[in-house]
Amino acid sequence: MLQPTTSEMLDNCTLDDLIDPTLGQALAHSVTGPDTPRASAVALSAGPDSAVLAVHAAHWARQHGLSLYFFHIHHGLQAPADGWSRQALALGRLLGVPTWVKKVQVKPTGDGIESAARRARYQALQEMASTLQIDTLFLGHHLDDQAETVLMRLLRGSGPTGMQAMRPRTHLGELLLLRPFLQVPRARILQSAQQFGQRTHWHPVSDPTNLNPRYQRGVIREELAPVLTHYWPQWQRILGRHAQLAAEQSALLDEWAAELLARLDFDEGQQRFDLLKWRSLTPAKQRLVLRYFFQQADLPMPSQARLAEMQRQLQTVHQLGTDRQLQIQHAQHVLRCTEGQVLLQPYDGPHKK
Repeated sequence: MLQPTTSEMLDNCTLDDLIDPTLGQALAHSVTGPDTPRASAVALSAGPDSAVLAVHAAHWARQHGLSLYFFHIHHGLQAPADGWSRQALALGRLLGVPTWVKKVQVKPTGDGIESAARRARYQALQEMASTLQIDTLFLGHHLDDQAETVLMRLLRGSGPTGMQAMRPRTHLGELLLLRPFLQVPRARILQSAQQFGQRTHWHPVSDPTNLNPRYQRGVIREELAPVLTHYWPQWQRILGRHAQLAAEQSALLDEWAAELLARLDFDEGQQRFDLLKWRSLTPAKQRLVLRYFFQQADLPMPSQARLAEMQRQLQTVHQLGTDRQLQIQHAQHVLRCTEGQVLLQPYDGPHKK
């Protein structure tokens, strides 16, 4: 952790002049609601997006007398990574915010370096938040990020839940994640970053992987975005609105799935529901309930093919669920049937390849 040096800090008047009203209002709006932050942190990569968020969060925290930290994750994947950490620390000094840097090891598990880095990053952020008893973490995703995420999920064949892309408010365990800038175009953020650099001589870093065609976002930004912008200048806002509509529809589906699951004598503590009552549902409702069942257990969604196989096996097992050979593995858990109940339990046996 770096403790700020008072002489290096921006005074309140200077910081006030550097605040973009639109961005400040977006941040203030994000913290309204039942989960009022007590101690917060900003995930600071030292790029322009997270840096501008850090500046506005520091201003907000000063105004409200709240604790704030900056968390920087050092992935060690690129040569300039040490310099990025130094820039994050320098911004922390400038804003008077304690800054923590944590090094992580990125270990791909078959789903690519991007996913592995994301997993390592969020795990490290969660650990740092737990150590400092942080309840709220600000993330710098913006409208352009949201539009790119919608595109990527569309191309992967994600369903309605996946198409809502990133949510403004979500949870990582007990940690509340806030994305204040999801409706703000990146151009506005870059403008704020430029103004900050001109006044303070602190400049954000640039990650070359953001434009690298080896990565999905790099392909979108370098190849697709220019074409989309030429023919559909408002494509980011359109896809951002699509994500909002998908989120509303997904919330309604969750409400419906919760009602259906309740009718199946769902026992949340035992993670079980009635097999015969589930079989009485239409196939579409059966799949909806299974997805929600996994969601309630905080497990990833199975693929469409895997879900169909689960549905088939649950349809053909003995009607009282007494086939003790039935074990449907999913995400370190297993679906079993016993005494007419479908159970979800942790699995510690040998895994199928």
